[in-house]
Amino acid sequence: MNSSVEISIVIVNWNTKQHVLNCLRSIFETRGVLHLQVVVVDNCSSDGSADAIAEQFPEVQIIRASENFGFAKGNNLGLKLVSGRFVALVNSDVILRQNCLQALQAFMLPLGDVGLCGPRVCWPDGSFQPSCKRTPSLTRKFSHVLGLHRLGLKSWGFAGYHMDESEHVHGGNIEVLVGCFWFARKEALDEVGGLDERFFMYGEDDDWCMRFRRAGWRLSYCKDAMAVHVARASSSKEPERFKIEQERAVLQYWEKWRGRTGKWIYLSLIVLNSCTRLALGVGLFLLFPADRDFVKASIRRHWACIRWISGGAEL
Repeated sequence: MNSSVEISIVIVNWNTKQHVLNCLRSIFETRGVLHLQVVVVDNCSSDGSADAIAEQFPEVQIIRASENFGFAKGNNLGLKLVSGRFVALVNSDVILRQNCLQALQAFMLPLGDVGLCGPRVCWPDGSFQPSCKRTPSLTRKFSHVLGLHRLGLKSWGFAGYHMDESEHVHGGNIEVLVGCFWFARKEALDEVGGLDERFFMYGEDDDWCMRFRRAGWRLSYCKDAMAVHVARASSSKEPERFKIEQERAVLQYWEKWRGRTGKWIYLSLIVLNSCTRLALGVGLFLLFPADRDFVKASIRRHWACIRWISGGAEL
């Protein structure tokens, strides 16, 4: 390990040229005196991202992948080069605010049992963005399908996946950190290993966090570090495809941790959710003409999911 590097940063990029340039700019503008190593894995982008990075940020190490390897494998390629005491995996559509890295490092240094943490994340308008979740469960999925998580029934077990803002701030032990920005202790990362490459995109956050916890490492949240997450910079280009990738990842997670029976039960809830949302979307489409563009996008996503499942869904 190169002792002169305090923090290594890995960014995976796929056709998000302007976002990744903004991300890199924010890293170098806010690093202060920190000694950083920055690695960008370009997943065979067609928008000139890699060339633009090389021209504007010559200090960045660029891995030019021969194809789109996805989020997990892309990050693993970058992790092979890291040399810092701490390692940050940052989405290309994230902007670091002042002292973000410094706050994360200061937070982690005295907490030797914390292997992974995340900063406070906000939307571009400055509003709070959930970045801490609960571990996937059948109860939580059922709660989401029926909207029970919106009724304040946490004490009944219908809390949903995402934690609210007060739970973020006061949460010392987090079950799942959303993968837009992870800050890992290198020692913990070496023990747990990289991301599971069976997850192309989505699901790897639930899986990796589970593995950290199973290995005895705590996950935590640093409210004093802040980053802006634009969100869906890549997935917005092909929303139906990425909806399917999201559900595919969930099924992979359930088969890995709950077996085939858990996977089949969860699949039934995916079908119920898609059919419910599809029926609701048709109703909204008829009743609210002004919102039809938004509703049509939702209908297309859930219809694509139903067609994918009916076609076999790689079961």
